[in-house]
Amino acid sequence: MKKKTLSKTKDKLKKKRINSNLKGKEGEREWSHFCRKQGYDEVRRSQQYSGKHDPDDADCIGLPYIHQEVKRRQKLYIHEAMAEAMAEANNHSIKVGRLLTPILAHRKNHKKWLVTMDADDWFRFYKYYLDFKKGLYHKKDKITIGNYMGKI
Repeated sequence: MKKKTLSKTKDKLKKKRINSNLKGKEGEREWSHFCRKQGYDEVRRSQQYSGKHDPDDADCIGLPYIHQEVKRRQKLYIHEAMAEAMAEANNHSIKVGRLLTPILAHRKNHKKWLVTMDADDWFRFYKYYLDFKKGLYHKKDKITIGNYMGKI
């Protein structure tokens, strides 16, 4: 009788693990769909076509200069998740030859998507935005957020 109970417990744990993997994939699909609704049609899951997974790959790709880490959890440890995103972005930056800004896209059930990023990066984006609004930069200036932030 004890063997049967132990076996059931193992099966439940295995099923829970599989469900969390499926939930992660579904979260990545939801995030990429959300990005496409915002007008970023190139965003997709990084494993969508290759099937291979490099630990330093972003969960989703298609936002230039951004390393996207996606979490779809009820309980999220933001600092740990951001540390993961920052480490992956740093390692991936070395591979691609340009620095990437890490973001953490996350949401709970029945809640809106949130994006968490390092405050220094946020202020760089905000400064660029304000300078652009003041008319300091125009499309013809050929400036990008990547070289504006000094990350290329």
